[in-house]
Amino acid sequence: MLLPIAKAQPSYFKDSFVLKALLDVLQLPPNARLFTADAVSMYTNIKTKEALEAIGNFIVENHGEFPHLDPNAVREALHLVFENNIFAFGDTYWRQTSGTAMGTPPAPAWATIFYALHESNMVPR
Repeated sequence: MLLPIAKAQPSYFKDSFVLKALLDVLQLPPNARLFTADAVSMYTNIKTKEALEAIGNFIVENHGEFPHLDPNAVREALHLVFENNIFAFGDTYWRQTSGTAMGTPPAPAWATIFYALHESNMVPR
């Protein structure tokens, strides 16, 4: 459900092979600089409430681009999944209150969208 939204982000690359193909034909001036960035412990550092708000608002505001999705249903599903992650530790069960569980199926698209929104606010175009 989130993958089409993740793929629509300007910074989305399917994989490093796609990025390399784009870089191979990129014409840059002699004084240009390329840089990369990496998030440390990306999933665990995504604040759940902040991400729910940012992604939910993005889906509602851009509903015309994703007409196959009911924005309210998506928001409710995201709240259900990301606010109710229960995991076992030894013989006890815990509810994760912040961060994203790596084994959650929508986590990769969720993280891609969240960081794309963050990037669009931080990096001038």
